[in-house]
Amino acid sequence: MVGLLYDKLLPEHQVSDETRALINRVTGLVATMAALVLGLLIASANTFYNSQKSDLEILSGRVVELDSMLREYGPDAQPIRELLKTTVTRVYQNTWNTPRAAERLATIVEMRAGWGTVGRQIDEVRPTSDAQKSLQSKPRIS
Repeated sequence: MVGLLYDKLLPEHQVSDETRALINRVTGLVATMAALVLGLLIASANTFYNSQKSDLEILSGRVVELDSMLREYGPDAQPIRELLKTTVTRVYQNTWNTPRAAERLATIVEMRAGWGTVGRQIDEVRPTSDAQKSLQSKPRIS
């Protein structure tokens, strides 16, 4: 409505067909640029999400594989399995239930310490049977 009123107040040379065409072109250019920027933003967010999802799936698979190997190792590895379960559970809860970034940083430090403890305990286990020696000689999950 306001545009119609201004149309009557403006001088004739400012409301010519050329001026309207120019305004239409500029409006189209601005809309195209906004769509391009929005598309790039969405693509970037999608790439980040897919990367995080893939990393989480790989880590989850490795944890399951490690737990399976520890189960095969026998009762000597049970404390390590419990520590692995505790570490994974704590990291999961702190990651998804912690709203503040500072607390998430503490979770990362805690996670590294937990994984380090799991690794050290695995190194300290001494195989007593041929099956355990075979399991311990398998390549490490990196």
